[in-house]
Amino acid sequence: MGSTLLIKADHLKLFNVSQISTSVFGDLTTQCGNVEINGIHFVALDGSKVMATATATKGLGGVITVNTDMFLHNALSIGDVLDSSRIVGNDKRAPNTVA
Repeated sequence: MGSTLLIKADHLKLFNVSQISTSVFGDLTTQCGNVEINGIHFVALDGSKVMATATATKGLGGVITVNTDMFLHNALSIGDVLDSSRIVGNDKRAPNTVA
């Protein structure tokens, strides 16, 4: 299992297809690290995203947690910004959490 990437920033801004990501490769028991963002403002624009992915036979993506007063994005859905997915044949998704 991967570790948690913890980001503490009052104002976090991602622009122009920027990424924050954790990833891991392994077998059935593989779980990617989590991403936790804590702050006042989180802005993700123009294709930017946060990813926690596992590339494995049936590995699990990590959990993405966003704890901010304001989360602003211009994507069609929050799933286009926060991507915690398994990269397997059926591309199942693990839950994203926004608090």
